[in-house]
Amino acid sequence: MNEAARRRAVAGIVLAFLLLGMAAVAIAPLLMSDSYSVIEHSISESGAQGVDNAWVARSAFLLVGFGLLALASVAGERWGRWGVLGFRVYGVATIAAGAFAHGPWAGVPFDRLEGFLHTAAAFMAGLGFGIGVLAVGLRRGPGAGWRRWLDVLALLCVAVLPLTMLIFDATTGIQQRFLALVGFAWLIAETVRVGWADQPRALSNAGR
Repeated sequence: MNEAARRRAVAGIVLAFLLLGMAAVAIAPLLMSDSYSVIEHSISESGAQGVDNAWVARSAFLLVGFGLLALASVAGERWGRWGVLGFRVYGVATIAAGAFAHGPWAGVPFDRLEGFLHTAAAFMAGLGFGIGVLAVGLRRGPGAGWRRWLDVLALLCVAVLPLTMLIFDATTGIQQRFLALVGFAWLIAETVRVGWADQPRALSNAGR
């Protein structure tokens, strides 16, 4: 299998992982108890400790994490050193966020260390995603068009929404789902570009 065929094969698998991850995020709230609110409660809380069907949301983290690690292995020319590094951090941290569960929204006992590890992993995932999007965006050549606008939207969401979630915590769930939707849109668009676009344009700073 030549490099282009391998890249297409990996991108196809990653695309399937991302779509399954999106489906898991969408389905998980439907399996929660009546006290769960998609407006107030986060995606992580639908995969929380001691929650029935938590595996659905947690599988989304694992699918996305492993998918991005696979995509980073074939995206070197398009993403550059910093883009690959950012998304490797994102992939590992997202897997960790799936391995360690958030604390439940109801006031019941839970493992606080595991909850802390999930929160730390989620923070690192956001940081890795932001670094990756910025690095990839800076490498785009002329004619990037709507992809450049999607870069800007993704970076704004990563920078602003975590802060607004702290301030307006009653709407954390809907804010985080909007962030996830933008993130999935960026990742899917980039997966298609890595797998099926023409050869990347060489930039003078391609080694970044």
